[in-house]
Amino acid sequence: MTSSKAEYVPREGENQPDREYEVAHVPTAGVSRLPEPEVEGDENAAPPPPTYEDVLSERTAELSVAPSTPAVPSRPTPPEDAQRALAPLKLQYTNDAIKGAYAVDIGENKSGPDVHFKSTNGAVRVSLFLRGTVPRPAEVQLETTNGGIKAVLADRDDGQPLLVRATSTNGSINLSIPRDFDGIIALRTSNGSKTLADDVKAKSVIVPNEPGADSKTISYRVKPEAKRRDDDTTATWHTAPSTVGAASDNGTTVDDDRLTSKADDEDTPATGLDLAELRSTNGSVRVVYFDPEAEAAAEEKKKDGCVIA
Repeated sequence: MTSSKAEYVPREGENQPDREYEVAHVPTAGVSRLPEPEVEGDENAAPPPPTYEDVLSERTAELSVAPSTPAVPSRPTPPEDAQRALAPLKLQYTNDAIKGAYAVDIGENKSGPDVHFKSTNGAVRVSLFLRGTVPRPAEVQLETTNGGIKAVLADRDDGQPLLVRATSTNGSINLSIPRDFDGIIALRTSNGSKTLADDVKAKSVIVPNEPGADSKTISYRVKPEAKRRDDDTTATWHTAPSTVGAASDNGTTVDDDRLTSKADDEDTPATGLDLAELRSTNGSVRVVYFDPEAEAAAEEKKKDGCVIA
């Protein structure tokens, strides 16, 4: 440490001293300055740069998060006691009900209907699982006289067209459709209610009936509630050559560019819209979405001996 002499300057009225004082000089090279105190309320102050530990921690958290993927609906499977069958499957009962689950392979059937159930003085209560594809709509016909219909269309192969006609005399009809149903639902009854479940109604709009249809028929255009498992922007949907709604040559216009068409070859399914027609005399008609959990619970109650309405 070096020093130098400095002359003392007296204040006013003070005598000049005869001596000199030494003022010490402290070296400043290599000595860090203390940080300036932070001033509260200084909005222009730049935030401190992130530390290496902060950057590393943030990057590690980003890499640890798996990329999100859209949920894929699981495919319903037939119950263990389901009856396997090859199309065409035709059952006709008198004084007895047709009931149970059926897994039907339609792949080798050249013409419809693929499933035809008819009961006189008995109900039809069935669950259907359709397998295979054909170059036309997969056709299901359900008929009863003095009996109701409760049908569940649990599953069909991706891209396979669907056509369902259910007719009951003196009985109600309750139809469960898959959540990817994309087409026309036509409901008619002479004495009873015509309803859609709330979630189906939310995906539907009323459209004009075919020319000449009576006032007791109401038609809905239903958009899919869920996409197909292999859906993409180029995927085609389902079709049904219908007497209601979709075809342009019947005089009825539906705001949809996927109208009814036939496939060009036998190995390619048709494209266009699904169709479900429900007709009852002296009975209500209703359409709901297929609910696998509710169906499973109903089956368990049946096994326990409970009566299911």
